[in-house]
Amino acid sequence: MRPTAPAVHWPHARHRGRPCPEASRARSHPKMVNGDNRLAIATLARAFHALAKADGIDPWDPDLLYRWSVEHLHTDAERHCARFILGVWNQDDFEELDAENDGRLGRFDSLRAVSAWDHAHRTAFAVWTLDPWWP
Repeated sequence: MRPTAPAVHWPHARHRGRPCPEASRARSHPKMVNGDNRLAIATLARAFHALAKADGIDPWDPDLLYRWSVEHLHTDAERHCARFILGVWNQDDFEELDAENDGRLGRFDSLRAVSAWDHAHRTAFAVWTLDPWWP
């Protein structure tokens, strides 16, 4: 049995002592077994607030999420959220889709993402790295 990840807390005074909601959502992902991959990836994607209104998350449709991201995400921080989620889903398919679209979304770079993301996005990513999974 794997040890559970410790609760991740907000550093802000108004949230002090309470678990970070993004960390809770990312940590509570269903395991990718028995073909339930779409639910697991949608749960992970919801942990990134930049994707809160994204098309293609529920129901899961990576092509639709890609198109929505290209049209609606304007900052590098926002785009890194979509790049990360699409890369977790299927890195090869994401790179092929992006190449077909002249690299409009671009590659995920963890160092650039972490430097651009706010605390909530960094927390969701960090929690995933504690117990990473792929379909």
